Amino acid sequence: MKKEVFLAVLLGAILGGALVVLVRYHQELASFSQQQWHHWRRVQSRPTPPSTPKVASPTSAPKNEAIKLDLVAPIDGAVVNKSPVVIKGKTQPGATVVIIGDEDEVILVADNKGDFKTDFKLTGGANDIEMTAYGANGAEKKIVFTVTYSTAKF
Repeated sequence: MKKEVFLAVLLGAILGGALVVLVRYHQELASFSQQQWHHWRRVQSRPTPPSTPKVASPTSAPKNEAIKLDLVAPIDGAVVNKSPVVIKGKTQPGATVVIIGDEDEVILVADNKGDFKTDFKLTGGANDIEMTAYGANGAEKKIVFTVTYSTAKF
């Protein structure tokens, strides 16, 4: 019996890790358009020219441009009397958002305005919740906040 439980936990951990890696790079791979793919293939098939200094284009954006992440609801330090609680936020449109707490984990993608919303399960007492947004350019932003779940009447 112990062997089966150990194998189930091990398999779950491996699959969970694979899922996190896939979600992390999903946006980056999705942004690699067909045109970029063909350009990359042409560049790879050309002979290497003698090295010349490269000058950056003034219009090119930085590779890891900052990504914003704002918590709309609930506020940090909130005390709630029901679970799940609705977590709302705002980030870059199309960004992948990962929310991790003691009781729940959620992976979602922000809409075309950058808004996201999800129900999130809480454990009794203080819940430290880590929310991370990953942009298509590889940038990331993390917020840690606390929501306390209490069944006491207030």
